[in-house]
Amino acid sequence: MKQGESAHHDAVELAVSVPPLMLEARELAASFINGQHGRRRYGWGDEFWQFKPFVNGVDRLADIDWRRSAKSDQTFVRQTEWKVPQALSLWVDPSETMRLSGPPTKSHRAMVLALALGICAEQAGEKISEIGQPVQSGFGSQHLQRIHDAFLKQTPSEYADNMNMVFERKSKALLFSDFLGDLSVVEHFLALAKASSVRGVLVQILTPQEMTFRFDGAALFSSALGQITFHTNQAAALRQDYLTRLADRRGRLERLAAAAGWDIYLHQLDHPPLEAMLALYRCLTRRGNA
Repeated sequence: MKQGESAHHDAVELAVSVPPLMLEARELAASFINGQHGRRRYGWGDEFWQFKPFVNGVDRLADIDWRRSAKSDQTFVRQTEWKVPQALSLWVDPSETMRLSGPPTKSHRAMVLALALGICAEQAGEKISEIGQPVQSGFGSQHLQRIHDAFLKQTPSEYADNMNMVFERKSKALLFSDFLGDLSVVEHFLALAKASSVRGVLVQILTPQEMTFRFDGAALFSSALGQITFHTNQAAALRQDYLTRLADRRGRLERLAAAAGWDIYLHQLDHPPLEAMLALYRCLTRRGNA
């Protein structure tokens, strides 16, 4: 076999050995890391990184650099690089509602985003774990692969009726779900997270149809596993009530998140995943979530 053919053969074998989900996550992480965001980020370290304009309600007054600010009409804060390894906990809702629609499904997008952010965290020297699984937090790509495998082994249900609360104290966390199930489960989780000083982001993923309810005429609506069905001859007449209830649910989620000191981010499935990566990165590296 010629050298070129051998290299091609090895590349094909390597590509086959990497699960498609992980491959997609690595490509997304690479796009993010190689873009304008880079690998550097601010945190609680001592090494100076950059100055940035002061944002009221986000930055602390104690972080203002008065000497730098005196040279400009703007007020600047001094940012330092992250130095202390942190723990990032991940959870992807196994509910059957997450597996509907697509491609991609909400579940697929959630796992890709979770793994891609896990890759970024791993490259920044952070520990990674999956909430509710026996996989303990750890470092390295092999550990990330174990989390990938745990995601794929989750047993689906109509809606998540519990979220096993296993996470490191003072860690950061990302919860990916459509949050269309019982919100008391989320409320219970956030209460425990707050008690353990865990900060993070509720990442709600919805399809365009779930966002707009563009149905007309006769329609049969069914829950994910067919346990609930509803037939109507005038689907359009239900639109406003649906949108009102969706907004009410969103409002309750926002209040639950705020009470726990968490952020909430809405990702529509037809939007690019890199857009979500940037938004979640900003949430996780904001001083309130450090």
